[in-house]
Amino acid sequence: MEKIIILTIGMVFTGIMDAVAGEGGLLSTPLLILAGLPPKTAVASNKAIAMMGNIATCTGFIKGKKVRFKELKLIIPLMLIGTVIGIEILKAIPNSFMGKFVPAALVVLVFFIIFIKDTGLKEKKVSKSKLKNIVTMVALFGIGIYDGFYGAASGAFMSMTFMFVFGFDIIDSLATSRFLNLLICTVATIMLIPSGLLDIKIILIASAGRMVGGYFGSYIAMTKGAKFIKPIFLIAVIISIILMFFKYY
Repeated sequence: MEKIIILTIGMVFTGIMDAVAGEGGLLSTPLLILAGLPPKTAVASNKAIAMMGNIATCTGFIKGKKVRFKELKLIIPLMLIGTVIGIEILKAIPNSFMGKFVPAALVVLVFFIIFIKDTGLKEKKVSKSKLKNIVTMVALFGIGIYDGFYGAASGAFMSMTFMFVFGFDIIDSLATSRFLNLLICTVATIMLIPSGLLDIKIILIASAGRMVGGYFGSYIAMTKGAKFIKPIFLIAVIISIILMFFKYY
C-alpha cells in the first residue's frame, strides 16, 4: 500500500514536470521499477501512463492555444512511422545503447540553451533551407523510433528541435512536443496490448496521479511564462544527464 501511495504522489509530480519541462519519462520509469515492475514492463506501461497524462496536459495547452498544429502536418506521419518501427525493435535493442547516447547528446543541448541566452524565451525567426529541412525530418524520424522503444528524454529532443529549427518559444515547444507525445504514446500503447507487457492495475493507479499533475502543470507553464520555465527545463535536463550517466556508464 505504501508503494502505491508513493507511486501516486510521485506521478503527480512527474505529470507537473512533464508539462513544464518535458522530462517526466525520466522520473516515471524509475518509479514504476521501484514499485516492483520488471524494467521492460515498466517501459511499456509508462507509455500508457504517459498517454493518459498527456491527455490532461494537452487539454490545458490546447485551451491556451499553445500547440502549433500548422507545423505538424508533415511531422506527425513521419514520427508515427518511426514509433511503429521503435515498438517493433523494443525487445531486440538493449536500452543500454541509447542510454549511452542520450546523456552525451543532452550535454550538447544544455550547452546551447545556456550559452544562447534568448533560446526559448521568445519566438525567433530562423533561416530555412532544403538541407536543414531534410536533416530536421531525419532527426524527428529518429526521435520517433527512440520514443517507440524507450522514450525517456524524448520530450527534451522534440522541444529543443522546435526551438532551434522552428524558432518556437519554450512554452509552444513544450506544448507541441506534448501533443506529439500523446499521439506517439497512443500508437505505442495500442501496439503493446498483445505483448502482455502492460500492467493494467499499475497503469490505472499511476495514470490518475499523472493526469492531475499534467493538467495543473500545463497551467503552471503558461501562467509563469518562459523565464520561469527555462531554469526548470535546464535543471530537468541536467538531472537527466546525471541519472543516465550513473545508470549507463
